[in-house]
Amino acid sequence: GKRTVYGALWAATELSWMGGASPTQPTPGKGANRAAGASSAASRAARWAPVSLVTGELTDWLALGADLRLVNRTVFSEVRRNSFEATEGTLYLELRPWPDRVTLYLDEEVAAGGARNREAWAMIRGPWGLYLRGGRFFPPFGLRLLDDEAYTRRATGVTFPNPDLGLELGGELGPVSYAVALTNGSFANSDTDSFKAVWGLVQLDLPGGRGGLTVAYNPTEESCRMLLGAFAGLRLGRLTLHGEADLLGERT
Repeated sequence: GKRTVYGALWAATELSWMGGASPTQPTPGKGANRAAGASSAASRAARWAPVSLVTGELTDWLALGADLRLVNRTVFSEVRRNSFEATEGTLYLELRPWPDRVTLYLDEEVAAGGARNREAWAMIRGPWGLYLRGGRFFPPFGLRLLDDEAYTRRATGVTFPNPDLGLELGGELGPVSYAVALTNGSFANSDTDSFKAVWGLVQLDLPGGRGGLTVAYNPTEESCRMLLGAFAGLRLGRLTLHGEADLLGERT
């Protein structure tokens, strides 16, 4: 699906460049169609600019994109086998009927096991950098790494195959951004009890670096799962360093 800048309100995988985000990346809190440092006049002038194959922007209110990863695997045994495997195939659509205020987003998995919806949500942005979104999304917890087999993702269960249904409220205060979400906690199409999971994330995003804290509380009728984590990122030229430590607890 669509990747936003490291430190954006609903994704966290890439550090912004020193002095600001890359011109091809969206600016946190300013709408995914705005390039870093671009004025309103420049944005209006670029509204019908040629389509960018990097960002997927068609206009200031529509973006389309796709991801596809193929693996060729050869097994050397008594009977040698060679096959292609689609490990990832996703399509995404972002519609902004009211740019910088209303966003509709759809992320669909079309390979690696069949068609499956990963994200489908609507977001409303308000004053003071606030936003509210509802639907199916990835809960705000820790670093949103692309590798679901990474230890901090696999152990916590916060992976791309596990979106959840609920509401999320977040915002920005200068270099500080935060998000709180209330979801089913079942990571399924329907809920089986009246309990809800609570997620929280607060982070300090500076040029070339970032750090933050994250927490999750997911009770059920049989048990209660609690997560507490801290994460940080640092850019050293073209080298980016990420780190996260999580404390997991479960009570029955």
